[in-house]
Amino acid sequence: MSNNSVVGRGLYSLPQAARLLRIDTNLLKYWIGECKSAESIIPRQLQAEHVLTFAELMELHFIKLFRDQNVSFQAIRKAAKKASEKYHADYPFTVKRFDTDGRTIFATCKSE
Repeated sequence: MSNNSVVGRGLYSLPQAARLLRIDTNLLKYWIGECKSAESIIPRQLQAEHVLTFAELMELHFIKLFRDQNVSFQAIRKAAKKASEKYHADYPFTVKRFDTDGRTIFATCKSE
């Protein structure tokens, strides 16, 4: 990987990201698939690195907010996949507004 591929991305070590998200580093590692028994809940831009990009950090922030409302990982994954396809975005929670009823996640429209 060339140095140019990470220029301007905003990179965060896993301990930094965990602190900003206010979660345990081991939980963060689980969420991003750095534990053998887990698959990443978000697409990773820098697979070989133990860092997160700003976009990944923001997507994880919204995932944490959903988890704080007791939304299951299954519901989060399903919503992220549908939204990613619909909005053509790797990190859909950061580009559209979403809400939850504690069970499901749904996109909301801004009133004009």
